[in-house]
Amino acid sequence: MKKNMKILMLSASMFVMTLVPSTLKADDFSGQESYYIDFCSRPLQTQEDADTCKAFKAWYREQAANYQAIAGEIGEKIAALEGDISAAGLQVKAYETQIEDLNNQITALEASIAEIENSIVVLEEQIAEKEADIEERDRQIKEGMVSMQSYVGVNAYIDIIMGASDLIDMIRRISVLQDITAYEQGNIEELNKQIEQLNFDKSELDRLKQEAIDQQALLEDQKESLQAAKDELQRVIDELHAQQAILEEEKRTNAQAGSDILSIIPNLSETVIGNYEGSNGFIVPVSGYTISAGTWAYYGTNTAHLGLDFAASIGTPIVAPANCIVAYANNPAPSNGGYLGNWIGWPYGGGNTISLIGEVNGTTYMFSFFHMSQQPFPVKAGDQVNAGQVIGAVGHSGNSTGPHLHFEIVNMGSQSVADVYNWFQSTADFSGGSGWNTSSACSARGWAVPCRERPEDMLGL
Repeated sequence: MKKNMKILMLSASMFVMTLVPSTLKADDFSGQESYYIDFCSRPLQTQEDADTCKAFKAWYREQAANYQAIAGEIGEKIAALEGDISAAGLQVKAYETQIEDLNNQITALEASIAEIENSIVVLEEQIAEKEADIEERDRQIKEGMVSMQSYVGVNAYIDIIMGASDLIDMIRRISVLQDITAYEQGNIEELNKQIEQLNFDKSELDRLKQEAIDQQALLEDQKESLQAAKDELQRVIDELHAQQAILEEEKRTNAQAGSDILSIIPNLSETVIGNYEGSNGFIVPVSGYTISAGTWAYYGTNTAHLGLDFAASIGTPIVAPANCIVAYANNPAPSNGGYLGNWIGWPYGGGNTISLIGEVNGTTYMFSFFHMSQQPFPVKAGDQVNAGQVIGAVGHSGNSTGPHLHFEIVNMGSQSVADVYNWFQSTADFSGGSGWNTSSACSARGWAVPCRERPEDMLGL
């Protein structure tokens, strides 16, 4: 009895949790894919719910077909923009959003298949228990009817009524006989309801088994679509990187810092520089990262890349790699507004940027941080910071294809930190005067300063 009660309570709770609107249109599914994937992966309670899931399944397959076309569209649409890097970058950003959405749906499908498999096991157990309950109730009803028929025949029925002592007793006896008949009728009606629910549960079991097969097939299709879209998008991004690297070099080489930029850089305080002490080594500026692009060239391409990219979540803390003086700190760009061809920030395309100047093992270096989060910087130009001190956070701002920190190191030789700061105050040149191409590498210049170091080597990565 307790077991039956437990099943009844479970069924009731599932009914409450799986209520859906009674009238749904195709547009009602949009934006709620994960909800309906989960909803339709569980045993349903009504035919109306089953019809809703059938409609969702048809709609979802249409949407899946649209995703399969993404890979073919990417190259065509980007090519149609005819070299407009900013427009192409925005289009890439839109496709990245679609690809992320597809990835999320694949995750939901994987969870759904696991949920379906679990639901099938539970439903099979419930069906077995309901069949046993129905069989027992059916036996009890049949036995009761046989007993009643043998005991309350026509003559017995008359004898019971005629044996009444008075009219009131007769009415009472008739009422009792009617109650017995109504009780048996109620049992029969309840049995019919149980049989009807059992048949629905069996149809649900068949639906879930087929749903598991269909979703597994859809999952494989979606994974293929995702990989094809990723491959094509990466090919397009590599081409755009090559175009924007040339444009970036031109823009930054020919750029002159305006008064709005130079005004951010205050005179260096004698107190700050008087208290400054150099460091004996470097600290990696980000934790929990993956290296998404190395120095001198993007992986798998010949496209110039002048720093090291630490891919990490937006908001991941960035720390000073050594004891330094903050030379520049400005955050004009949205934290998550980056795309190829977005030239906001200084230097152009840097988004939210910081420049530090510090001495390590007797050599002065400039450290540049690009594409940071817009959240208020805890430091400003003119401040002294210690190695490991938080200076900002990872973002996706400016000329960027995803959340990361772009990190550059320029070797300024034996110049003092104060001299380099004073020079930077009048130029705001993040290259340290070394230039904006790979010929500025220290290895290419024979370490004639100023020159660019490879951060991987300096940080031991």
